[in-house]
Amino acid sequence: MPQICRICEQFIVISVIICKLHTVLSLSSGAPNSITLYKDKDFKGTPCEIQVEGCKAMCPGMERKASSMQGNAACVHFFREKNCQTYMGTWNATMGPYKNFQGTAGQDSIVSVGDCSQPIDPDYSISFYEHKNFRGKRCNIQMPSRGCKPMCPDLENRASSAFGTGVSCARMYKEPNCKGFLGILDLTGLAQPDFKDTNLQDSISSISDCSNSSISFYEHKSFRGKRCDIPVKGCQPMCPELVKLASSAQGDAQCANVYSEANCKGFLGTLRFSDGEPYDNFKYGELQDSISSIGECVKNNTVIFYEHRDFGGKRCEMQVKKSCQPMCPGLDKKVSSAQGFVDCVQIYAGANCTDPIGYLKFSEGSSNKDSRDFFYEDYQDAISSFQECL
Repeated sequence: MPQICRICEQFIVISVIICKLHTVLSLSSGAPNSITLYKDKDFKGTPCEIQVEGCKAMCPGMERKASSMQGNAACVHFFREKNCQTYMGTWNATMGPYKNFQGTAGQDSIVSVGDCSQPIDPDYSISFYEHKNFRGKRCNIQMPSRGCKPMCPDLENRASSAFGTGVSCARMYKEPNCKGFLGILDLTGLAQPDFKDTNLQDSISSISDCSNSSISFYEHKSFRGKRCDIPVKGCQPMCPELVKLASSAQGDAQCANVYSEANCKGFLGTLRFSDGEPYDNFKYGELQDSISSIGECVKNNTVIFYEHRDFGGKRCEMQVKKSCQPMCPGLDKKVSSAQGFVDCVQIYAGANCTDPIGYLKFSEGSSNKDSRDFFYEDYQDAISSFQECL
């Protein structure tokens, strides 16, 4: 399923030391508590300066045309529709300016902005929309910790896009009462703007959360022979009778990492079940007769950096935030591969997110990308800090 970046994390808790905020504000241009959006990247083209108070429309001629942004506002919500409807994300001055929205949800999307008193979707909920790109009728569903929820009557078998707030995934079903499993709605990137190329388009009747997911491995292709059911929770061993003997798999999990050795060592790859499709034959891949253990892969907004290529050596697992994060001690400028459970990470050669050297994009097309080898990239042994992309 396609994934897109959002302008920012859903509910950002602003806990900034006053002197730091004062420094940021004093260095920022523009009127107090304002933002300036620009038609072109690098703060060029037509500017639109907005005083952040209440709900404000974009400047005339700038609706869905912003490509970069800077400002000194303490807290701003962004919206895809007029009157601060259809929440996109949040920004504050401590996150720094954004030189280029290209390839993100922010590009050509912002219609209105508001201060952070403007209402947004409740935490741990999913908003479904009648049309792609979050248009048409809307249905907000508060996710259950367990159990099944029906689609709103107006959108039953009619949803075309979705936006999640505090939800990384949910199971989708084509029938009421969570029957007829369609697949996993992957919200690791926080939104799905278009179901067109998935089996979810105009098909969802009910939904449930992603807890208690499991995978069934089989001795032979096409789900035949001995069977091993494994919950996707932490690191789990393969059943003794199928250690390095599995040939196919199916499950209702979003995904799982698989390993050649016990205790989740020797990373082989990631099984993804988001589209509801099983793996009926491992024969032509490196998974055939190789799996000894499996581990969770859904780590929302997390990136794992590794010392060596192919996810080897020391590792640094970090929660990705809009604020700058330093590389783990011992791996500063010593990283050679990475796994991401976030849409995009901006990387820097300098401390405190200075001297940008590029982006790591972990979602492209229908599945996450794993960066196995930085050897031919400018950021091989160069990363000192990082933060989430806009």
